[in-house]
Amino acid sequence: KTDTVAFASMMSGIAAAATGQGAQGVAIAAGTGANAAENNRMLHLDERKLAAGLASKSQGKYTQAEIEDAMRVLGNQDKGENIATGMVVNSANWQTEIYDAGAKWSAGADGKTLVQVLPQVGSEVIAYVQQQTGGTASPYMPPVFVLPPEVVRPGQLRDPLTQRPLDDKGRYTVGTVVEGKVYEPKYWPCGDTSCLIKNANLDTSDPATQTYLRAMDKKI
Repeated sequence: KTDTVAFASMMSGIAAAATGQGAQGVAIAAGTGANAAENNRMLHLDERKLAAGLASKSQGKYTQAEIEDAMRVLGNQDKGENIATGMVVNSANWQTEIYDAGAKWSAGADGKTLVQVLPQVGSEVIAYVQQQTGGTASPYMPPVFVLPPEVVRPGQLRDPLTQRPLDDKGRYTVGTVVEGKVYEPKYWPCGDTSCLIKNANLDTSDPATQTYLRAMDKKI
């Protein structure tokens, strides 16, 4: 009961802050827009009970909170949920939309939503969760996406930095997965790696690139 009351108090503060009504409330994480694409799903009650059991089984090596965060990041294939499931909720309806009392939230930039905050999860605890829930058959596995094969014509030129084949306009394609769908944005060759890091070489005039950018904007 105490946990429930504390959770309700915390969420009321966040919801008030999101709608501009909070005087003090709770601290709201900065940079929500930039982090939204990396946020995670909510856990169900049976999963939180499982996390408690796995924490006890680890004999103090991992806490229940650490195991829960790993489960949120990995998603649950049995439940058809991935890392982004439920990451954004209507702040006015948080009492009915949020069922994971262990998740952390920040106010959305639009003032009407709450966005789940990405936890920091170590590879060891992720491996532990997977090993204890079926190994390679564990439902706590990130989805596997198969990108289209790279087709190279005989004598086709390649980008000097990435070694990707260039099309007739001198651009290369990078297959990219956004929300489970494959996109193929086009890139111009770069003179150095700093250009690549900043994605400054995107051909924004290309329809396929524009479709990819709209998908990224929607996800963020």
